[in-house]
Amino acid sequence: MSSSVLLLVLFVLSAAASSEGSPTSQGPARVQKAAPAAERGDDELAVPVLPARRLTAAVPEPPPPLPPGAEGVQPLTLEVRVTTRTGARAQTRTQTVTRTADRVHVATATGVEWLFERNPVDPRRVAASAVQHAEKTIVVYSESDLRMTLGIPGWAHVLTMGVDARAVTAASGEARRVAGLPFLKTRVTTAGARGALWWNADQLLPLEYAGAGDGTSLSVVKIAPGVDQSRLRAPEARFPGYRVVEFADWLEEH
Repeated sequence: MSSSVLLLVLFVLSAAASSEGSPTSQGPARVQKAAPAAERGDDELAVPVLPARRLTAAVPEPPPPLPPGAEGVQPLTLEVRVTTRTGARAQTRTQTVTRTADRVHVATATGVEWLFERNPVDPRRVAASAVQHAEKTIVVYSESDLRMTLGIPGWAHVLTMGVDARAVTAASGEARRVAGLPFLKTRVTTAGARGALWWNADQLLPLEYAGAGDGTSLSVVKIAPGVDQSRLRAPEARFPGYRVVEFADWLEEH
């Protein structure tokens, strides 16, 4: 995992938003390491393992292409556990991820909810909404907001919980089956470091990831077929009494 931004994630998000659920960011789709604890709240990640704070960035590259099979992933509800280490301090957070081929909902332990939506015109692109229940506010993140503040370069990054499917290579040939899905033990290389990864290529789903020496790990501890469709509805429809604000305007308020 490499530093930049939520585990899920994914799918983990960290940000320039609130200490309870807002995010901050990194580059191309790959497994990410959460920012140091001093830079964010206890459950700032919205998709398992999102990147660290970065306030400047080069001219953005086009979103990465969708990996094969992205259109056909089955609807799943996942319980995801991410552990990060800063020196001797370890921090574990659990999130519920509701995942379909075009939407991913993340419920955090602090009550902040995220809904990521694939762009219907260009499926490489993504937008998101963060529901801040404490403020009764829905914060809308554009594609550029997600890239600049969370390091999310496109939909592929959200769907795979930060794993770059192009960087996955075969390892030992070991296999296991969880919730009826087969997983192979593989390796993923990012920023010159190799980490062990249990991976289902058909569903583009990581089961376990152990970073190479950085102390970061991701585990999907529960997989259930199907989803609660109500979680995938537009936040404006689910919470009609909440105000809706663009991320830039919300950031000015904080």
